[in-house]
Amino acid sequence: METEIIIAYRDKIKSAGASEQESLFREMTEAVLRHRRVANSGIMQMMKMELAYCSYREQSITLRFPVEHWQLNPLNTMHGGLSATACDSTGGLLTRVAAFTGITPTVSLNMNYLAPIQEGTHLMIKATVEHLGRTLAQISMDGWIEETGKPAVMATGVYMPKAPA
Repeated sequence: METEIIIAYRDKIKSAGASEQESLFREMTEAVLRHRRVANSGIMQMMKMELAYCSYREQSITLRFPVEHWQLNPLNTMHGGLSATACDSTGGLLTRVAAFTGITPTVSLNMNYLAPIQEGTHLMIKATVEHLGRTLAQISMDGWIEETGKPAVMATGVYMPKAPA
């Protein structure tokens, strides 16, 4: 279903003017994210991610993740694996919509943890395309705590765009 959404928008976006590309890209990204939250009953749904910003021209998206009690480690901060999941989910989604493609397996993910993330805050992850090739995409991700603006995580990911069937 996500692939069908992407295919339906691909030609419209590529042939539209700059301002229309931005609104169509946002519509497509919101539709894919909405489908992902509903169709996936696992971690994607549990993380409650929502689109905060996206730009076709900048080739970037920003997702917002609420930090809830179930996500905490023994130090009562967000578990590092879950902040990595937030980065990976954002990078994978960006690869998918920027490449107008099917699934995007993660080839590698390199994480840097900069600050603890407290319960009740929101982790913002901005993913930006650094390189988008036919077989690999390089994505950078910056994460910060929405309430304070404090940097929390940085990551780089390599994803493998797969052509729609």
